[in-house]
Amino acid sequence: MKDRSTAGIVALAISLSVVTAAATVYKPGLAVGVAFVAVLIFARSLEARLAVWLVIRLLSFSGYISLTYGEVALALVVASALLQAVTSRRTLRLPALPILWAAFASLTLINLLYFGFPTESVTYDIEVVFENFGLLVMLANSENGPRQTNRAIWVVAFTILGIGLFSGLEYAAGHPLLTQLSSARIAYLPTVERATFQGTQRLGSILFNPDWLAAAMALGCVLWVGLAIASRGPKRWLSVSCALVLLAVATTTLNRAVFVGVPAGLLALILINSKTRVRALYVFAIMAIPIATVTGSQLAQTALFRLQNLAPIDYLRVGAAQTAIRVIFANPLFGLGTGWERYLTKSESYRTSLQTIPLAHPHNSFLEVGAMLGLPALAVVLALVAVPMWRSLITRHATPGMAAPFAGVTVLAVMSLTVNVITLPFLGTLFWTLWWILTEQQQLLHRRPSPLVDTRQASQAPRTFARAG
Repeated sequence: MKDRSTAGIVALAISLSVVTAAATVYKPGLAVGVAFVAVLIFARSLEARLAVWLVIRLLSFSGYISLTYGEVALALVVASALLQAVTSRRTLRLPALPILWAAFASLTLINLLYFGFPTESVTYDIEVVFENFGLLVMLANSENGPRQTNRAIWVVAFTILGIGLFSGLEYAAGHPLLTQLSSARIAYLPTVERATFQGTQRLGSILFNPDWLAAAMALGCVLWVGLAIASRGPKRWLSVSCALVLLAVATTTLNRAVFVGVPAGLLALILINSKTRVRALYVFAIMAIPIATVTGSQLAQTALFRLQNLAPIDYLRVGAAQTAIRVIFANPLFGLGTGWERYLTKSESYRTSLQTIPLAHPHNSFLEVGAMLGLPALAVVLALVAVPMWRSLITRHATPGMAAPFAGVTVLAVMSLTVNVITLPFLGTLFWTLWWILTEQQQLLHRRPSPLVDTRQASQAPRTFARAG
């Protein structure tokens, strides 16, 4: 079996090398393509493939590689996972809740067909729906078990930590770094300065938008606290330190949703853990106060200006939600079609007085799905999010490993009410990755035989034989 698997990987390597060379002949991208193929050959474990996927998705999102190259690379990652599964004689698997995913994909295709396959909608659907489905298929068909899913959590946590450290370096330097390699970042910087009256003091960094960076940092902070709870010794202190670093970076975004997302995640950790396993949470809470105070003092002038110029209630986002609700009631089956530019123009006739400026999305992922794809798609997405979370709450005492992914899903689901987190390419990737880890751990729990029953049956067998004798 091992020989067949190796032969399949070698065949894949040769095939991809030829394709890459043919596609990039006489272009500088040839060396990059060959290097990627080499990485693809050796990235055979679940955690390695996930790391490759997250890096490609981040580079594509940040403009360091084109969307076309990024999507092709991700498709090759999925193909390598499926080929290895076939050559290893493993049964091909679908992600958890396959009926819901089939319904979501079908509704998306029907929506595209209804509106005539506009280019923007096709791009949006690939990035938001089909790419994430491919991610779940890749994860489901990689060799997985309790150890692999636990390592996958660490991969996500370290990815976010890398983003946080890079963002912190940019904040300390006072200017963006490595922008010459990304035309998207160069083009977006003036837009950020105009769109946020806080100027460069409000950090967006490699994720462009301060709100998006805030969501990633809040997620990473809670994930590291969850890992601290599940760890012991030096790992626990390392995890707490990483959580504090990301909390410090999160404060530089001056995003109010951080003060909603982080508490929601910490509450989720308390709900899903027993009282004896939350000591690291207390340590984090005690140490977070001085960290937040010191970081906040560096931003005191900008933060004060922001507080003075913003009402306690963000009426613009309230208006954006009202507009999206109007759109949903007026177009319940198909919405307006997918794509930000499309929503920007088509939603103008539904705009309420509280939404004082045109917006490309309603700043709420769930309302965005409903307004663009219709109520049936919204119902499916709500079910996809709610079902695994409910199952986790029911089985929380038997599955301590669910704490970090459950809290991560909670953070992004809550922050999606004020920031379009789930419907963003990179942040959506993080969300569905944690969603898969959570559902996979639930499935592993149901597959695991009960040792208590087996032990009792084994202990009763010799006694019965002795009595019969």
